[in-house]
Amino acid sequence: MKKTDSQRSHLQGATVEQTVSQPLKLIWFSAQWCGPCQHMAPIVEATADKYRNQIHTIKVDVNADPKLADDFQIRGIPTLVLMQDGAVIDRQVGATSQAELSQWLAQHLSNQQLPDQHLPAQQ
Repeated sequence: MKKTDSQRSHLQGATVEQTVSQPLKLIWFSAQWCGPCQHMAPIVEATADKYRNQIHTIKVDVNADPKLADDFQIRGIPTLVLMQDGAVIDRQVGATSQAELSQWLAQHLSNQQLPDQHLPAQQ
């Protein structure tokens, strides 16, 4: 499957808010020299494809954009940061399996409330 910019992008010198407007953004902080990051590459790519209509995945090279890594207080890589409405809602540090990553994202997607949905009043 061909990857498109709408499915996944590389972020450098821009703010996360300047990217597409999908409600959830997964920011993947990595580096070319990082072995666990290289191991995670096909996992993140497959997961990005799986959730492409619900989550926008952004790859950030910490060497190319150290300010953004510092802004997000990245102390170890690989780090996955999940954002919603401009706020960090969760993060994972270290390599993970595709099943664990999918479960983590599915949990957040199931907790996501769409703007026009309202929970019934409790009685």
